Amino acid sequence: MNTKLFWIVVCLLAFAACSKSKDSAPPCNIITVNSTGDDPTTFTYNKDGKPVSINYGTYKTEFTYSGNTINILQTNNGVFRTRWIVEVNSKGLAEKIRNEHNAAGTDWTDMLHTYNGDQLQKIATVNKSGVVTRISSFTWEDGNPVLISYNNGDPAIRYEYYKDKPFDPKVFLVEGNYWDVARPKNLLKNMYYGDDLNWQKTYEFDSKGRVIAQTEKTGSSPTTYLYTYDCDR
Repeated sequence: MNTKLFWIVVCLLAFAACSKSKDSAPPCNIITVNSTGDDPTTFTYNKDGKPVSINYGTYKTEFTYSGNTINILQTNNGVFRTRWIVEVNSKGLAEKIRNEHNAAGTDWTDMLHTYNGDQLQKIATVNKSGVVTRISSFTWEDGNPVLISYNNGDPAIRYEYYKDKPFDPKVFLVEGNYWDVARPKNLLKNMYYGDDLNWQKTYEFDSKGRVIAQTEKTGSSPTTYLYTYDCDR
């Protein structure tokens, strides 16, 4: 599965679920992602449009929900790979994410999030001994996070956006972002690691305005991902 560097660099995998009324149409979600020469990634959802399982080759990611907590378990051939325990606030934004590195849950890393309204300001990464190992600080501009800087000397990450294309949480989810920590205004266009352009994104839309394909170019090697929606079945 294509797991984008956009949020990996800050250990974020985000997911935004849109609420609905009783009279609204059921959510139209992406159920398959295909790319040339790679296994398809398939998604299943509950009645609220939240992900329940993601399958890619021998990898499986399963979601369970209880109150303000999301438990996410990832396995490979049935063997534990990693677990995330996500605590969300009243706005549905992740406040604390515990990443458990072993099946017993005795080795972990916590990520503590600070917001200004809906805008993520800071993530403190804390090891199981309670030591803060990194602080990631976010700068916003025109409704989008445009800069992530770090206190440990790592190069800053800078983002550019398509100002005429609104952010799509469905696309964000299938890119490998499983909980909601940032709500940008627009679709991502470019990412710079330090002074270097790391990758570029372009999108293709259908007549309904949905993203049906995304091409990511890293260096001279573009990869295109094709999206299938459940409402088209």
